[in-house]
Amino acid sequence: MAESRQIIYLDMDHTLCDYNATYEAYKTKFPEIKYPQSIEGFFRCIEPIDGAIEVFQWLNSQESFDVYILTAPSVKNPHCYSEKRLWVEEYLGTEAVNCLIITPNKGLNKGHYLIDDQINGAGQENFEGKLIQFGSSNFPNWQSVKDYFLKTIEKDEAIKFMFENGLLSIPSRSPLSVNARRSPKSDLPDVHPELPPDHPIVRHRNGELSDAELCRELGIEESKLLRYLVERGELFG
Repeated sequence: MAESRQIIYLDMDHTLCDYNATYEAYKTKFPEIKYPQSIEGFFRCIEPIDGAIEVFQWLNSQESFDVYILTAPSVKNPHCYSEKRLWVEEYLGTEAVNCLIITPNKGLNKGHYLIDDQINGAGQENFEGKLIQFGSSNFPNWQSVKDYFLKTIEKDEAIKFMFENGLLSIPSRSPLSVNARRSPKSDLPDVHPELPPDHPIVRHRNGELSDAELCRELGIEESKLLRYLVERGELFG
């Protein structure tokens, strides 16, 4: 069974786009208008948030992910639909236009991750995957988002490597051989030739860590191991 790619949705306003800066500029320029976001051209003028374009491109280049832009419209401004589409083309490229989804209810979309500055209000609270709140203390900027997904990729690669090279057994019920420490496996290839001797994978290969201890050291959840096995067809979901 082919391994599935994880779906990541990125919000636009306040996440990819610096909505507040444009809002304040329009309020100053048009003080008589109560809702400046209703002015034609508003959504075309928004600048990207620092790091947003670079991290979008990085995420989009990873084989593990399918990346989409998921944004709610300003329903009282019909121009926002076309302006958001033009913004995506200008800053993210023509191909990204095919990945643009405009919806008032983000909870209808199926996926693994939603990066959004809000946790509710446009269906975010009903999203089935993990909600990453951009601008929160855990994810204050795009570098912190990239760091999170770097760790996610590292864990997924570790899972794949360990199973494909026999570092972890394929169990009948539990994803981990909790207590069994194996004999050293000197014939297996290294993930990286320069792994330090105290690295958990090296210690596991030398028989110092059990499967479960190795996964705990790497911060890998049992649910991820199960998902990987199901996707490979080695366990039935």
